[in-house]
Amino acid sequence: EAADADDWLPLLTEEDIENQFIVGGHGFGFLKVGGDPAGEGANYNVVVTRYRNYASIYFKEKKLNQWEFAKELIDFHKSLRDGEQMLPLGYWIDKVGVGEGYYQTLKVDLENVFGVNVGEKADNDEEFINKRAEVYWRLRQDIKSGRLQLEKNDDWFQLAQIRYKTKLEGRRGKIEIMSKERMSKLGIASPDVADALALTYVMLDPYDTISEFKEEKVG
Repeated sequence: EAADADDWLPLLTEEDIENQFIVGGHGFGFLKVGGDPAGEGANYNVVVTRYRNYASIYFKEKKLNQWEFAKELIDFHKSLRDGEQMLPLGYWIDKVGVGEGYYQTLKVDLENVFGVNVGEKADNDEEFINKRAEVYWRLRQDIKSGRLQLEKNDDWFQLAQIRYKTKLEGRRGKIEIMSKERMSKLGIASPDVADALALTYVMLDPYDTISEFKEEKVG
């Protein structure tokens, strides 16, 4: 986990990620859904589902407009309801840029749809630069502690491309996650799957508290 020349560190190693791979996993607890829309460009439209203990990739598509994207999730919601399964606690959708249209379309037909701008202020702004840093740190804690298993899929290795550092603000340091723009300049592909999973950490589960995610000092 050596830092690079600009003091960026890997959020997780490939070993961290692979250690959490499981085939045929079963989730329990609240279900959350994270969506990272990309329009019909070069990146992927991704939706990830996460229970308290288990995450899987629901779909990863390159060409999927906002109406098709919404239909996929509406059909998913209906299948859960028809099967008398637990419905999602919420759908967290990246609403930055092209995502705004996807978010607006989706919330017409689904309840508990939340548009997210991860560049906004963190809930715990004393320790995190923004919401992007906060949600990725929560995700890191779940992987490092073994609380979250991952459906075996090499796309999760995107998490090993996410980098962080401690940025000095005032008298203390705050965790910062490398932006997607900087990653792109370094030749790193857009981490669509990783971002979709991170979105499921925007809101803590009802029985979680912020203190649970301070097991590892971040300053």
